[in-house]
Amino acid sequence: MVRGGIPLGFKSALWQILSGSIHLMSITDKSYYQSLVDKQEINWNTKEAKGSTMADMKQIEKDLIRSLPKFQYFQKSNEGIGALRNVLRAYALHNPAIGYCQSMNIVTGSLLLFLEEEEAFYVLVSIISKVPEYYVRELLGSTVDTRIFNDLIAEKLPTLSEHFQKNFIDLTLVALSWFLCLYIDRIPWEAALRVMDCFIAEGPNILLQMGLAILSTHEEQLLKLDNIVSVKELLDTAQFDCTALCKLAFEELQVDHEDMNARRNYHKYRALQELHKRNNTNIFGSIIKKTKFNQSRVEQYYEEFKSAISIDSTAFSLHFDDFRGVFGSMVKWWPVDFTEFEKLFDLFDQHKDEVITFTEYMLGLDIIMHGSMIQHQQLVFGLYSENDHLSRTLLYQKALPLLSLLNYYRDADLNGQEKDDAFFPLFEFKPEEGEEMLDFGAFRTTSLAILKIEK
Repeated sequence: MVRGGIPLGFKSALWQILSGSIHLMSITDKSYYQSLVDKQEINWNTKEAKGSTMADMKQIEKDLIRSLPKFQYFQKSNEGIGALRNVLRAYALHNPAIGYCQSMNIVTGSLLLFLEEEEAFYVLVSIISKVPEYYVRELLGSTVDTRIFNDLIAEKLPTLSEHFQKNFIDLTLVALSWFLCLYIDRIPWEAALRVMDCFIAEGPNILLQMGLAILSTHEEQLLKLDNIVSVKELLDTAQFDCTALCKLAFEELQVDHEDMNARRNYHKYRALQELHKRNNTNIFGSIIKKTKFNQSRVEQYYEEFKSAISIDSTAFSLHFDDFRGVFGSMVKWWPVDFTEFEKLFDLFDQHKDEVITFTEYMLGLDIIMHGSMIQHQQLVFGLYSENDHLSRTLLYQKALPLLSLLNYYRDADLNGQEKDDAFFPLFEFKPEEGEEMLDFGAFRTTSLAILKIEK
């Protein structure tokens, strides 16, 4: 029944059942959706939303009038625009990790033609949960599927694939548009609804099969075209027999689910490597601009940082135990009796999220290895002070020796100097000076005088 097309009068009920949204809705607080709608309205009217949330809301406003304009329901003065706005903003608040991605407006618009506003929200939640990485900001999932799609074209339509390669025709953007919109507003309405039915029931493999069927149906015409502009124009305006197209997609061009899962794992690994490399290029460039480290030193420290991350870590960052180990291996002259690693970790952790990113690590390391005298004094005072004051005992026993070490090894890695690793500065506390508590100003003046270092 589903592959043959769910009758219009049954789509509302069956989409909710097949997607699992009806169950999700039943176990969620009945006021949840309305609370999101109310919150987004307050955020927008008072401009309380910040960062990515406000950016999402602004992008939604831009996309509303471009959402299925051929339907009267979405004319500017109609209630459809308001419902679409509510659902999209509510989803952005519900799942801030994804927020809003262009093409969600098209998918959501098609849902609202058959479902009430709240029902459409829960079906959207269920749909995106089937392909969670399709709509992340890097479009990882949809990018992976476009790569699989190119593989399948080569295997199932080899003549067309060879023609595309010969003429440097890249279908990536065409396929990306198909997949993100679930073919809604990209192919004739009847066929697009059939895709939606099957996608909700079976998952994303149907998107690959439908793409192959479209290319196969128009292969003869496509072989006459020698550029992507002409190919896109043909595919955007193509008309075809919906029943024949779906029969071709569902029967003759079926794909194996296990094979698709294996391909997704392979291409996801490759895509992540490439994304990681691009991100590293940006991150490394930023670190080099902000610190005294050169490219080779940043790359060296990156490898050491990467190897120190715990296997069970869910993000590319250091937890406290990892940090303690890698810091000791990189800064070999650091005092062996140092006990303030928790404070040092906190000073490196600029975002105060209990993990240290590579950028945070390198910025902290730059202060230690290349910092100015006042930066070193601020660091040492932060490590040993309590309630913004430092005792004279700690000044002599801990603070001055570490400050002296920092000064001794400053820029040593840049100058190629061989430093004596046996350098252990000692400072004798004089009881007659009293156990005065020093604030930062007094600490700075006193340490400069004792170390005989000019400002």
